[in-house]
Amino acid sequence: MCPTFFLDYFTSSEDYYHKPFFASFMRIIRVLAFFTSITLPALFIAVINYDPEILPISLLINFSEQRNNVPFPLIIEAFILMLTFELLYEGDSRTPNNRGTSLSVLGALVLGDAAVQAGLISPIMVIVVSISAISSLIFIYHDIQGSIRFYKYFLMIMAALFGIIGFIIGMQYFLLDICSIKTFGKPYTLPTSPYLKDDQKDAYMKSSIKKIKKRPSYLTKKNIIKQR
Repeated sequence: MCPTFFLDYFTSSEDYYHKPFFASFMRIIRVLAFFTSITLPALFIAVINYDPEILPISLLINFSEQRNNVPFPLIIEAFILMLTFELLYEGDSRTPNNRGTSLSVLGALVLGDAAVQAGLISPIMVIVVSISAISSLIFIYHDIQGSIRFYKYFLMIMAALFGIIGFIIGMQYFLLDICSIKTFGKPYTLPTSPYLKDDQKDAYMKSSIKKIKKRPSYLTKKNIIKQR
């Protein structure tokens, strides 16, 4: 169905069969999962490499002890884990359903544990990359998966080169990029930007079905009133 907006990736048809509170909660979880997926590895790299004083002393000492015997820089360590996950993800998508998930979980556990035991990867990096990877699995559409991968690696490189400043610049580029996209002549970020007050009842927060009496104004000018 066209056009497709950024908001559409955080909504699901099942939301309309649940109560507004639960549906709104799940939409917020999806938004948090999206930003966690693209920002967590980059933010971790920026803090550890350039601004470790942000962390509590006990936590910083713990991270330093974990990385004491790791021979690779933080960015290389992150890329190794990211590429390993990409291989597992691609293998899972091309393996029969009755075996794919089991093989992926087994491979992740074995490889992750072996890499930590061998001193190639620190345990905290395994946790960070795993949380980022799990967050991205919420989205099943290839378009949003491709965007997550691109911005995840882009932000990691910016954070490794310029620290927190590079991370902020990368996030500004992300916001400018999605705000500049048009889909069938409509801004990609509708109804958030431009902000349409009347269309917020079914945006990132879902109101009761009884209160959603009109179709989105940016999708149609005819038959605006929903039939009951």
